[in-house]
Amino acid sequence: MNDAASLTIRQVGHGDAASLMAFYNGLSDASRRTFRPLGEFATLEKCAAVCTDNEAGAKYDLVAVDSDEIIGWCFVWKDKDGANMFGLAVADAWQSRRIGSRLAMQLLADADARGMGEIILTVVKDNVHAVGLYERFGFEKYGEFLHEDDGLEYYRMVRKISCAEGSARDSSNATTRR
Repeated sequence: MNDAASLTIRQVGHGDAASLMAFYNGLSDASRRTFRPLGEFATLEKCAAVCTDNEAGAKYDLVAVDSDEIIGWCFVWKDKDGANMFGLAVADAWQSRRIGSRLAMQLLADADARGMGEIILTVVKDNVHAVGLYERFGFEKYGEFLHEDDGLEYYRMVRKISCAEGSARDSSNATTRR
């Protein structure tokens, strides 16, 4: 395993479908419990659609790559209502090495540059590391819910303004979505 400093962060592109599927399906049950944008398991077809949508500009996904292996994935996708939905996962063997922070920092800077505005996410309440990361990047809790399918409690979080370098924003600028 290489040093996290030597990683490349780039947009998902043509030819990444098999690597993205291997990354997704290689997550532990504990990681997959909190990250399921493609369902319980990814298929090559679903991952190819992610790549195609990125090439067409319909989705925006970044990956962290070590050699030719995807070891982290972060995205902003439009949901059915047109909201910008954020997602992030890092391969189990690479967690706690600031890869999630690097992915989130780059993706959110790109989202700001693209004028995406408000970005929302849902996070399992007991995923305290993720909640803390999201708060450092300016996301605020605005609701809670119990998911009908998995029975887990979630927070809804929103990020409305740019936060430089992932630092917490000034409370005088904070806004809360109701």
